[in-house]
Amino acid sequence: MKIDDRNISDIEDRVAELARSYVPEWHYDRANPDMGSTIARLFAMQMKENIDLENRMLERYHAEFINMLDLSLKPAKPAGSMVKINLIEDTIEGTHLRKGTRLVTGDTVSGGDQVVFETDREIYVTNSRLTDAFMTDREDATFVPLLGDFSPVLLIDGVAEQDESEEGAETEQEETPAEPVFSTGAGRSIKPFVLFSEDGNISRSALVMYHESLFDIEDEPIYIRLSGGSELTEAIERGDYILSYYTKEGYTSFDSIRILDDRETIELIKHQPNRHLIIGGRSYGVVVLEAKETVRRGLELTGVGLSSSGREREAGFVSDGTNDMNVKSFAPFGDTLSVYSECYIGQDLYFGEAGAKITVSFHTEYRDRGLYLTKQEEEAELKIFKKKPKVEPADVPADAYADEIGLEYFNGQGWKKLECDEDQTQIFAKAQAADSVISFTCPSDWEPTQAGAYTGRAIRMRLLRSDNCFMRPGMHHYPVIEGLKVSFSYEGHFVNPSRLYRVAGTVKKEITELLKTGKTFTAMSGGSYAEDALYLGFDRKMESGPVSIYFELDDVQNMTDLRCNYEYSTAAGFRHMKVVDSTRDFSRSGTVTFMPPSDMRAVTLEGRSRYWIRVRREHAQSREEAALFLPHIRNVLLNVVNVSNTVTGNEENYYISEAIPNQRISLGSGSILDAEVWVNERDTITGEETERYLEEAPEDIRVERDALGSISAVYVRWHEADSFLSVKDRRSYMIDRFTGELVFSDGIRADIPRVTDDVSVKARVRSSDGEAGNVDAYAINQTAATRLYISDVYNPVKAYGGSNMETTAEALVRGANLLYGRNRLVSSGDYIFTILAYSKSIDKAACIPGERVDCDGDPADISFVLLMRDYDEGSFSFHRIAPPLKKHLTENSAMTVSPEHMYIVEPIFVTVSVNVWADVSDMDLSFETQSLITETLNEYLDPVSREGDPGWEIGVVPKKAQIQMKLGTLKSHAVIRNISVIARYVDRSGEHETDISDLEVNPFMVVRSGEHKVNITLATEEQ
Repeated sequence: MKIDDRNISDIEDRVAELARSYVPEWHYDRANPDMGSTIARLFAMQMKENIDLENRMLERYHAEFINMLDLSLKPAKPAGSMVKINLIEDTIEGTHLRKGTRLVTGDTVSGGDQVVFETDREIYVTNSRLTDAFMTDREDATFVPLLGDFSPVLLIDGVAEQDESEEGAETEQEETPAEPVFSTGAGRSIKPFVLFSEDGNISRSALVMYHESLFDIEDEPIYIRLSGGSELTEAIERGDYILSYYTKEGYTSFDSIRILDDRETIELIKHQPNRHLIIGGRSYGVVVLEAKETVRRGLELTGVGLSSSGREREAGFVSDGTNDMNVKSFAPFGDTLSVYSECYIGQDLYFGEAGAKITVSFHTEYRDRGLYLTKQEEEAELKIFKKKPKVEPADVPADAYADEIGLEYFNGQGWKKLECDEDQTQIFAKAQAADSVISFTCPSDWEPTQAGAYTGRAIRMRLLRSDNCFMRPGMHHYPVIEGLKVSFSYEGHFVNPSRLYRVAGTVKKEITELLKTGKTFTAMSGGSYAEDALYLGFDRKMESGPVSIYFELDDVQNMTDLRCNYEYSTAAGFRHMKVVDSTRDFSRSGTVTFMPPSDMRAVTLEGRSRYWIRVRREHAQSREEAALFLPHIRNVLLNVVNVSNTVTGNEENYYISEAIPNQRISLGSGSILDAEVWVNERDTITGEETERYLEEAPEDIRVERDALGSISAVYVRWHEADSFLSVKDRRSYMIDRFTGELVFSDGIRADIPRVTDDVSVKARVRSSDGEAGNVDAYAINQTAATRLYISDVYNPVKAYGGSNMETTAEALVRGANLLYGRNRLVSSGDYIFTILAYSKSIDKAACIPGERVDCDGDPADISFVLLMRDYDEGSFSFHRIAPPLKKHLTENSAMTVSPEHMYIVEPIFVTVSVNVWADVSDMDLSFETQSLITETLNEYLDPVSREGDPGWEIGVVPKKAQIQMKLGTLKSHAVIRNISVIARYVDRSGEHETDISDLEVNPFMVVRSGEHKVNITLATEEQ
């Protein structure tokens, strides 16, 4: 504010105006001044100097008035970041780094000046590596791999039987992922994931059934009975399960699936042939029953039975062992009956249905063939006789029939009698045309055999007896089989699968033996993990501590009230582990620090022997809870420590020759952050007070003794105060950061150091570079001193939160606010002033009583919304400032505001995206116009204040008309025809997208610029 805002020109104009009234004969000429004009100009300059002094008077009075408050300048705020420290591999188990270890940037920061950072706490850098990680879910029984060579369990075993054209083909190729899920190699890292979500689940629930032959029929029903499994069949009927069989193309769904009336039996029909698998030298067909989603609750059965039936089919082949026969009509023993003549009737598919009832039906006709000896044959036959028999003039031919036959099958070693339901040995003995049926139970040891040009399972029909078959003349009545058909049926009989496997989660187990017990067993289930948990596996034990794990999170709205417990693996299971969690239950990026327990042991999970840390969720996730609100973790790193842009100097000794009021000691350092000050009170402190300090606050007193054991010095820690006017402890000092001096009181408001014959004051100073400490990611890359076994260091995230020391002008504003609020936090304005003065990183703040951003508020609640200047770079600076700011507000609040009811939160960002339709007169200007409109929108929708623009306040979102009016200022470049404005935001109820006209603004909202689209068209003359 100025009392008089006139300048030299204004004063000269006033002189000229007055001269015309008082001295009209004198002409004031600025271009060619005479002596009077020169004197007038000198007067104007001197007058301007006096005006400037007058204008500064209020500022000087203001400053002096503020000085009465005895304020000191606020220190700089040090920037903070996280630093990852790596050991040289395979050297030592680990090494300790003390708190305050210095790390520096390279020579590319601040024109070559190194910026120093110090570790905020001690850390044990371990050579242990995070090699495996996965998540489990209790409700959905999911298993989500994050790091390591995990893959879904293969449903089937064995090697597929191959045609000659398919040699080299692999079984279950579709099980191999199309691309690698995890990075590999020494530098592998965890993939980004959403904590406790189910995305990427590889858990499976399936029942895998093997049988040598029962699944080998096409276009005929196959029956699977799940005894006691009505609940499972209902789920199959709903479509929750997939029934498939293995073919040359992989898993193929059945063409027809029907649940029978008993609600336990499934009828399946398929059109394609099975592809058999060789397991243990035996060949099996396979059917898979798999849940579309991992089973959450185990389903039990009392048995699994298989059955099927085959319609009548012709024989696959008929042969006498040398020549093929017509399967529709054939003479099994030829037209000449001869003992041991044989015929092979093949039907490999049906004859492989072990335990099934096989039915062979056919019609038999009989034909005759006469056999007579010629003269030459007769003479040849009679040579063996001594006496020629008497020849009758009219010989009658002897009748020959198929008096007895045998039915056999090949069992792999030889031919074995086929046990039929009825005696079939004389089926052709009567030589009467008839329909015949041969039925038997299919043997389990029936093996394929070679029969002429065919290989397969076959019945060998042999002629065992035929009387008169060698008599001549003879009449052979040989059978002719017509219309032979083969069918099979289990006739309601169910057999157990040859092999039965249960796939539960990531484990496959054979449960064939459970079928024989007759007891209830679990047929379908999820994994064996009963917790919502994150498992982190380390390749070696962490020998010492503290060990730090860094979780880097995306900035998302975390409104899940997530609570986690940390556990470690032991020989007796997982046990609770105490940690220091700076992530606040994964609400922000940060470290989890712990001391490795001595009883931590390697435990095998998923076939991996690792030292496991389990992050377990305390309560189950609600079904309505969106993954949007769950923590989005970008990376997990070991050996990460918090660092701050501070330089801690050595402890310096100061001697006082005279105890005077307002004593000042130069600390010899610029940009002082704070100081640790110890004052020698050997001659003033009492013995009782010394004992009280040693008992109650030993960290605030140091007693030094000489060689004889006598007390030589008693140093007491003094504390910094903002002002001596309202100190709570007389052992207080102030720091004049403008001059870099340590300031003591006048001895009335607070104590002053006394003269001693030894060191009077010891001080250790910490300084900071302020805003210069906000270095980029990976800029911190060196240790200040050589460290053995340390291979490299780097900061994975940008340094945030650094701000310079308070200026005099800012201190004046703060002082005025203190006077306004009487140095008490009462009104919302008092809180806002204090928050904005706390750090230059805070651009805006809002006080919202009785409400919370994440749930319904309580009347006792008070929320402070902070908009950071670097909000668009993430939430790191907010999370760095929020905890100490809350403590500061709580300590200085005049109201009864408990920390439990005070919430410091970020705004709900409303991302505003604008679609613009604009006309230009020259298409060559289209790109320039698009850029101009986009830049204008980005600047207009930026909430952060800048010179000449206060930005948008918290709780205010621009209306469509305001945006349109702003774009109207560009009418010299383009004609804005139309705009559409979309607002997107995330609050406690989920993600929202709406037209900005329909947006319901709440006090937590603040606008930010989104993605804009500018549509340019060429204006026509008509337009």
